Amino acid sequence: SCVLACYAQYPAKYLDLYPLSKVTPPEEPRMTIDLPLVSYEPWTDLRKREDVIAQNPAWPYGPLPYDFGQRIRQNYYAATTYMDAMLGEVLHELKKSGLSKRTIVAFIGDHGWALGEHAEWAKYNNFEVGTNVPLIVHVPNVTDTEGKAHMRNQLVELVDLFATLADLAKLPAPPLCPEKSADVRLCTEGTSFAKLLSPGTGATRKWKSAAFSQYPRPSDWPQFDSDLPSLVNITVMGYTMRTAEARFTEWVSFNHTTLTPGWNRTYGRELYLHKNGSHSGEDINLEFSSEYTDLIKILYSELRKGWRAALPPDDNSH
Repeated sequence: SCVLACYAQYPAKYLDLYPLSKVTPPEEPRMTIDLPLVSYEPWTDLRKREDVIAQNPAWPYGPLPYDFGQRIRQNYYAATTYMDAMLGEVLHELKKSGLSKRTIVAFIGDHGWALGEHAEWAKYNNFEVGTNVPLIVHVPNVTDTEGKAHMRNQLVELVDLFATLADLAKLPAPPLCPEKSADVRLCTEGTSFAKLLSPGTGATRKWKSAAFSQYPRPSDWPQFDSDLPSLVNITVMGYTMRTAEARFTEWVSFNHTTLTPGWNRTYGRELYLHKNGSHSGEDINLEFSSEYTDLIKILYSELRKGWRAALPPDDNSH
């Protein structure tokens, strides 16, 4: 993907919207304190670019020169704004045609993106910047009843989108996946969050207690294929769980043949607190703090139980 000096990818006027002097630096730019090395991804995809090679960043931790990193952020903002403008044109035509009154629109990102936070770049990690995505849903006569958008703080996941759109369109959704689903042709691990969109009770409804993500590694040490290891080279899997106030990650051995984790062999553990809905707070790994020993035990147990144990209390299907 093109992230720097990509003038052919978007009109120059969008770059003009973000003078370099006004571009804010990453909030947490240094490598996380007490970070297990298996967690770090040395942005190998970025290192393949000629302009990055010219910076001669040290392997595996860099860093990139500050000014160069700021230019990456500047171009990323410009490219994103261009995309936003193009989406605006699509929505304008939808409204102009009269179809907006009977069209559900879901806007999502398929992954997050690090722009220098934690000395990371790109998406191949389990940090908040890598796993948190935008999610905006418009449902005619539901989300627009008060003439303004409704914010929701409950935890939802991308796997929920299929079930949600089917629910809103009054179409059948696949059944919830059974415990062993390898031989099941079609099922879902998602839960419809249509109830959360209600302008009345949606904001206060009890929902999932956690959201789950995972990312593979070929080793417990940064490698040139740490970003995209082939299946046969995956030896470690990072399982991460986001609750309302914390992110907990466990890096364990992984059997690429049986596709199963080995919880008895741990390569690293991470704990970060996200109080009051904050997305920052991952600059220090709190795993080694005795203050959080009991919390770690609780979160580890919840992580092992998995997504089924985190489903909404009033919804055990989807």
